[in-house]
Amino acid sequence: MGTGSVSTDAFLKAHPELQFVDLLIPDINGIVRGKRVDPSALLKVRALNN
Repeated sequence: MGTGSVSTDAFLKAHPELQFVDLLIPDINGIVRGKRVDPSALLKVRALNN
């Protein structure tokens, strides 16, 4: 695991009250799209960013 995964784990453990995380991702045209996900999905998103 990279340091990003460790800090993501630490963040999730420090904030157990989180109900969801909002992701903002630009599409191919540069329009920002949003998605609301469960906090457990944050580790998967972080893995895609490496």
